[in-house]
Amino acid sequence: MGEQGAKSLRGAKMEDVIFAGTSGRAALGRAEVVLTIDNTDGALPIEYAEVTIARTMFRHGGSEYAINGAPARLLDVQELLSDSGIGREMHVIVGQGQLDSILQATPESRRGFVEEAAGILKHRRRKEKAVRKIEATAANMTRLSDLLDELRRAALDGIRTRRRAKAQGT
Repeated sequence: MGEQGAKSLRGAKMEDVIFAGTSGRAALGRAEVVLTIDNTDGALPIEYAEVTIARTMFRHGGSEYAINGAPARLLDVQELLSDSGIGREMHVIVGQGQLDSILQATPESRRGFVEEAAGILKHRRRKEKAVRKIEATAANMTRLSDLLDELRRAALDGIRTRRRAKAQGT
């Protein structure tokens, strides 16, 4: 659903999952996958008894996501699923080669699997995103301060120049 790597989908590039056509049928411009989840038990933190998550991938490389028909971002889908314990890496069906990668994982990777299963990973990602925003804001504030200093200097230089010209003129 949210896979970004073509190799996990058994392709060289993401457009390989889109029907390329045959001698009798034309190629398609998009592929779509729809996952419908029975939410009568309230496992997902959303007020619907049935939740439908859809992804449409276009040949040009773009993707669109939807939750119950409403446009959504990949982040929205990931957060919805992670709130339920069904994270991006935790699937009921384990893809070919993924079981071995879990068994051979480094301690850091294993920690990631455990954090995702425990619901901690989404909070870590939110924190990292917030820290990046704070750092970007701090950089913008520094730049703004520099610009204000430059404008003040230019304004003072202008005032001094006018005063000198006025003093020389009298």
